[in-house]
Amino acid sequence: MHRLDRSRTVAGVRLASVASINSVLPHRLRNLAPEAVAFGMIGVVNALLYFAIFNLTMAMGAVKATVVATAITTTLAYATEALSAGCELVLNAAVTSVRPSGGGHELDTARGPVRAAHLVNAAGLRSDEVDGMLGHSGFRVTPRRGELIVFDKLARGLVNHVLLPVPTEKTKGVLVSPTIYGNVLLGPTAEDQQDRTRAPCEEAVLRRILAEGVAILPALADETVSATFAGLRPATEHRDIVLAVDDRQSWITVAGIRSTGLSAALGLGEWAAENGSRLLGEARAAPPDDDLDWPKMPNLSASSPRPFEQPGRSAVVCHCEWVTEREIQAALDASIAPGTLGGLKRRTRVMMGRCQGFGCTAAVRSLAPQLFRGAAG
Repeated sequence: MHRLDRSRTVAGVRLASVASINSVLPHRLRNLAPEAVAFGMIGVVNALLYFAIFNLTMAMGAVKATVVATAITTTLAYATEALSAGCELVLNAAVTSVRPSGGGHELDTARGPVRAAHLVNAAGLRSDEVDGMLGHSGFRVTPRRGELIVFDKLARGLVNHVLLPVPTEKTKGVLVSPTIYGNVLLGPTAEDQQDRTRAPCEEAVLRRILAEGVAILPALADETVSATFAGLRPATEHRDIVLAVDDRQSWITVAGIRSTGLSAALGLGEWAAENGSRLLGEARAAPPDDDLDWPKMPNLSASSPRPFEQPGRSAVVCHCEWVTEREIQAALDASIAPGTLGGLKRRTRVMMGRCQGFGCTAAVRSLAPQLFRGAAG
C-alpha cells in the first residue's frame, strides 16, 4: 500500500474523529524541519515520504491546546489533588489476592489487608493479574519495551516539531522530538517481552534506532548523546484501551493504557468517576474545572522561566539541568515526598544532565542522605 494511503488507514483507525491528517510536500517539509532534508529527496530514491500531522482536539470545549507536562509531574498532581480531597495514599502495597467480604472486597497487600466497597483496577503491567483475582480473563498484558535516546541540549535547535514516520499496525515508529526539558528525544522502539519488572537497553537496538533517527534528521549523527533509557508499556491483545464495569462485583477496570496515557488521563478519569458514582448510587457529572483545587506543580519546562532565573534564587546544585537547592528541598518536603533517588531525579531533573550526576552527586547526597542508603553512587 502507498505510504500516504497506509498512514490514513492506520491513523484513521487509531484516532477516529479527533484528528485530521495532511500530507506534507517536500517544500513544506523543508520549512517545517529544515534539517530533515533526506525526506524531500524524490529523484534519488524515487520515493516521497509523507508526514502525518495530527491536529488533536481537546475533548473539553473542542479547543486546540498545547500541554506542557510530563508523566511524572501529572501523576504527582493527580495524587496531590486526591490527598487534598481526603484520599489515603498507600505505597509499596502490592496486591496478592482479592476476595469478597461483607458486601465489598478485602485485598491482601504487602502492607496488610485493605477493605473497600468498590474497586478500580488501574494496575498497569499487573492489571490482568489483578483482574484475574476476581475471575475475569478478558485480556492479557504483554510488556512492550520502548528504548529511547536523549541528545544533549545543544541539539535542541535542530528540530521544532515532532518528526514522525508513517505508523504501522503495531507502533507509531521511531520519532524525533523536542522535549520540554530542552533536549531532543529519539525513540521509542516496540519490543514485546515477558519480564514485567526489567526494561534493559540493548546495544543492537540502540544502534538501530540511532540509524533510523539519522535517516530522519541527518544532523543527529554529529550530536552528543546524554542518556539512554527504556520503559515498559502494558500492551494487550486489544487495539484499544480496556474499559470494563462489573456492576455485580462493583469493579471497574481501566487497563492496556500505552503511550496515550498522558493525553488520555483526564478522559479516562472522568469515565471512571462517572461509572464509580453510578455504582455508589450517586450518579452525577464531573464538577466544572473552576470548582477544583488545582495543585501547583514545579516547573521543569525550558520554555518557561525556571527558579534559577528568578531573583533571590538559592544556590544551583545541578549545573547541567540548572536545578537549585530550594527545588530539591521543596521536593523532599512535599506532601508526597520521593522515596528513592530515582524519584528525586525525575521530579527535579537533578543528576539527569550531560554529566549524569558527576558534578552534583556529592551536593545531592548532603541534601538527601536517606535516598542514598543502599543506592549505588
